[in-house]
Amino acid sequence: MLDDDFQDGDFAGWAVVDEGTITAPSAWGVAGGALKQSSNIYSNVEGTGTAALAYLGTYAWYTAGTNWTDYQVTVPLKSTDDDALGVMVRFQDANNYYRFSWDQQRSYRRLMKVQGGTWTVLAEDSVPYVKNRIYQVEINVQGDTLSVRVDGELLFGGFITDSTPILAGSVGLYCWGNNSSFYEDVEVTAPAGISILSPQHGSLTTSPDVTILVGVGSLPPSWGVEFVIDGLTLNYDFTPPFEYTNYGLAPAEHTVDVHMVDLGYVRQYPYSASISFGVGDYLVAFGDSITRVGSHDDVAFDNISSDGRNSGGGYQPILNDLLTNERGYPHTVLTEGVSGDESFDGAARIDSVLARHPEAQWILVLLGTNDAFGTRPSGIGPGTPAPGTYEYYMQQIIDAIDPVATGRIPVLAKVPMRFGDSSQGAPYPNPETHPANLLIEEYNAVIDELKLRNPLIEVMTGPPAQSDNFFTYYRDLPRVNGRPIEFDDNLHVDGVGYQSMAWLWCETVLGYVCP
Repeated sequence: MLDDDFQDGDFAGWAVVDEGTITAPSAWGVAGGALKQSSNIYSNVEGTGTAALAYLGTYAWYTAGTNWTDYQVTVPLKSTDDDALGVMVRFQDANNYYRFSWDQQRSYRRLMKVQGGTWTVLAEDSVPYVKNRIYQVEINVQGDTLSVRVDGELLFGGFITDSTPILAGSVGLYCWGNNSSFYEDVEVTAPAGISILSPQHGSLTTSPDVTILVGVGSLPPSWGVEFVIDGLTLNYDFTPPFEYTNYGLAPAEHTVDVHMVDLGYVRQYPYSASISFGVGDYLVAFGDSITRVGSHDDVAFDNISSDGRNSGGGYQPILNDLLTNERGYPHTVLTEGVSGDESFDGAARIDSVLARHPEAQWILVLLGTNDAFGTRPSGIGPGTPAPGTYEYYMQQIIDAIDPVATGRIPVLAKVPMRFGDSSQGAPYPNPETHPANLLIEEYNAVIDELKLRNPLIEVMTGPPAQSDNFFTYYRDLPRVNGRPIEFDDNLHVDGVGYQSMAWLWCETVLGYVCP
């Protein structure tokens, strides 16, 4: 359908549209075998609703593809700036298309739709790109279903269904406020003949009963699908929708292979697809910038779990490996940390986090560092927690998780000490007696109170039940320049500090000292 590697030195067949008005016009051109846009053209992002979503900048779209319907577009792209760039699909005109956009500075990836001039976010997360790194972006559109992969990893939790889809249109290349975006070898092909729609490759489910859903294209009427799980053929299906439910899978890694077959059960190569997935335990890390990680983890070798499910550094990949190695079956620890969050913010967003993770069994909660700087009252003491206190909002988080009704387990960590008013400011001369840390000690006493009131929750208590907790462990480390040796700044641990954090979380979840 299309394979333009720009090696001919031009981008004939592409039309440029400038929608941004600041530092306009755009500057598209071919350089070094790639299509490059080198103007900082953008529009202000202001207002609410659709005005705050559009991020209008500039794009180049392929003019010969307006009648394309189902296809897959693959684009290697990179940026040496830190603003938005992306790929458009099913482009009809300026008011009707889908767009995947990625911004490092604002830390988002978004799949969006504009239809009739109205913008909608179909899916998003908060993963920034790394400057000067080439990413392979792949977008697949089939009927009302879209998927986005980056370097082979399926984003946004799986395939996305649009109830009012745009069903045809071309492809485009987009940027906003980005004066150094590169796009190489734009390739558009027909979608694969057979694919496994569910479960997703590398995913983890907590249920032993798994339904395998297969998508096929242009299937002859006499053909069907063979389902092979862990090397054993378990079913044939000759009637759409092609699916098979396997009951009672053990907690373990599993493989699924599917093959198109004729009426004689003969496999029709090359029409096959394979994935692997796990049955195991699902944990969510919920908190502030300590949980979100950012740039503080300076140890690279443990930034991705052994099974590849958890990445980005922090304690999450390490904790996955610790639990998986100890229990002998798969785990995943997914990140829901937001910089600057206090207990109030956590209580406000816990419902949306739980909705994103319906299979989560353990919610690891670490909040309080930012409350202490804002001098939020602890609420410690008998009786119902007073509104506006730390205990009040933490109880709201527990109530939303609702361990009695859902079986989910909230796990509350003791809050570590602060060693300064800000991450990079001067350290406290006497952190143990600073008012912020005296307040944190009250917060940690509140956590013990919450355990008494909510016996189904788990708490990182420290001695004697456990070897340590975050407050005492980091407090008692040797210090350099007023900070513990495992701290990156006054508020955040470094890579070794995240290893210790993972170990302490592990023993809290296991109920005994983590090996």
